[in-house]
Amino acid sequence: MHCGHSAKDCLELTRHAQQAGADIVYIQTPMMETHSGEGVLRFFRYVADRTDIALGMFNSPSSGYVLTAAESGRIYDEIPAVCATKEGAFRPQNSRRLHELAPGLVIWECDLTVYRAGWLRAGIVCPAQLGTVGYLHETPQRKVLTPYWELIYDDRLLEAMDYARDVGMDQFDLDMAGAFVCYPGRPDYFTHWGGAFKHAAAVLGLPVGDHPDSRAPQAILPDAVKGQIESAYRRLGLVETA
Repeated sequence: MHCGHSAKDCLELTRHAQQAGADIVYIQTPMMETHSGEGVLRFFRYVADRTDIALGMFNSPSSGYVLTAAESGRIYDEIPAVCATKEGAFRPQNSRRLHELAPGLVIWECDLTVYRAGWLRAGIVCPAQLGTVGYLHETPQRKVLTPYWELIYDDRLLEAMDYARDVGMDQFDLDMAGAFVCYPGRPDYFTHWGGAFKHAAAVLGLPVGDHPDSRAPQAILPDAVKGQIESAYRRLGLVETA
């Protein structure tokens, strides 16, 4: 997934992925002014006309503009290279509408409730959740997430819901609410807070590199959010209680 800060940058990165043997490139809705869906359509067309690789839309509020179902459907209809979308706005009603408008479009929905609702079985969404931050939700010693998704993919939805409750996944979601995507200075704005992901990885003992920050120039992660993440992991049993 990438965007780049201009159409030229995006094209260069897409060509690089194509040459490296990637199967698909997810392009985030451009962060520069795009004049709504019409501008995003032209952005995708610019890249598609100059490359030969499958393209996916990365429809996230962190770009500053979220495509409507109609806008995404038009991009899919007019640009043959576009075959998938990651819906990262946590508004499943839009994904349902998009599926109705473009039933051939592969939809990766980030709102986990749709899987419990049977939308995978109904063909509305695809099984893509393991491509997110699963590595931050379990350890080799305590497999929490993997059994849950195995139940979901096996269409054993009631068992999956019982499992999530019994092992504490539901509580973990509440404990982590906002930690990865909500900057306290702008609580109404969805963003991917790199520092939170990096701190969560460090708490689990994963390598995080030598750079002190993440996604500069994002704000530094405050101690309160660090404590929130640490407490959530302790409650779930992924790290030992001090």
